[in-house]
Amino acid sequence: MTEVAEQLRGLPLLAGLGDEALQRLAASAVEVVVEAGEEVLTAGERPEGLYVVVAGRYEVRRPSGARDVAVGVIGPGEVLGEMALLAGTERSATVVALDRGRLLRIDARVLDELLADRATVRAILRTVLSRLHEREALLVESAKLAALGRFTAGVVHNLNNPAAAVLRSAGQIVEVVDELDLPAVALGSPAPLDPLERSEREERLRAWLETYGVPRAWQVARGLVEQGWDSARAEDLVADAGAAQAVATLREVARAGTLRRLAEQASTAAARISQIVDSVRGYVRLDSAPVGEVDVNAALDATLVVVRPEPGIRLVRDYATSLPGVEGYAAELNQVWTNLIDNALQAMGEAGELTLRTRPAGDGVVVEVIDTGPGIDERVRGRLFEAFSTTKPEGRGTGLGLYTVYNTVVERHGGAVQVESRPGRTCFRVRLAGRLRRD
Repeated sequence: MTEVAEQLRGLPLLAGLGDEALQRLAASAVEVVVEAGEEVLTAGERPEGLYVVVAGRYEVRRPSGARDVAVGVIGPGEVLGEMALLAGTERSATVVALDRGRLLRIDARVLDELLADRATVRAILRTVLSRLHEREALLVESAKLAALGRFTAGVVHNLNNPAAAVLRSAGQIVEVVDELDLPAVALGSPAPLDPLERSEREERLRAWLETYGVPRAWQVARGLVEQGWDSARAEDLVADAGAAQAVATLREVARAGTLRRLAEQASTAAARISQIVDSVRGYVRLDSAPVGEVDVNAALDATLVVVRPEPGIRLVRDYATSLPGVEGYAAELNQVWTNLIDNALQAMGEAGELTLRTRPAGDGVVVEVIDTGPGIDERVRGRLFEAFSTTKPEGRGTGLGLYTVYNTVVERHGGAVQVESRPGRTCFRVRLAGRLRRD
């Protein structure tokens, strides 16, 4: 009895209760053993009690349209079903055991008797209000992320088609330029030039063209240099074809060269847009199931497209080349990488070194996000993963970033998060198992 009472005392919901109240609850508690896949609570049912989790993990699923969506995982030391019981409403979520586990069931009538005592009511209400505040903040954050996801989906859809069209058109322009009926002597095989040599060659050609009265000589000179021409070769063409014919040919060559260069630039830019679109699609996983195999290296690169380091930040990618895929909720893990990378960049400001390191660990992976910022004060390090705990100035952070990291990695994926910090080096280390536990 005393052992059960102490277990109950450790629960935030019941921490304020006196010894007598805890003993009464302990006397009425009934141990329940559940198997993996068993439904503990069902959405829509009337609550007849609450459950204290002793062992095992339990997935919370809320109705969303025609299906249930997993919104969290509850572990030992937490309570199931208390909000509906205290509010006197139907349960809003279904809870399913992910493992074989044990629970303590406390009957609603016993709790009702305790609630007749004013001190007990005050103690429980303080905890309930705190949890409601926490839940409200998380819901606001979730709503923002959902809205961002919908907006991103629209942007990705609207960008991909025009980018593909530009890429096709640029390729066709290059083909047309290659088919132009220019004299054989005009075809160039440009050799690589350093910027200084290119500039000097363009300047000499510009001066030579101006002696023949060529309009916009600087533009023509640039196009000719891009096709491998110089003033000596231009003089040879004049000697062979005459000044008038040579100038006309050179202008056509310059136009063709400029057109090719612009088409190639457009093609490169369109290809880059397509790469960014693919990275963003991979980041938010718009077209994949909630659970699947995650390529952590690719996910980190996709995150860097969204959270780009400042020019003064040196980026080091130390990725394992034979990293195994891990099973998980890809979009949620991407939010983990976003929070950790964004925190690291903010800690360093405009200069520093960001290292992203991955390595295999059994059938899973380890990811390290390391920055060269000022470090984290030891006094706040132990509270980093609590809700609303933040080291950022007021108005710069919600205090939910690392709380989300911890819950996603530990509660949602059964992994682990560690932090090591000293001035000049802070390392957040995430461990993920290869498979989500289901039995």
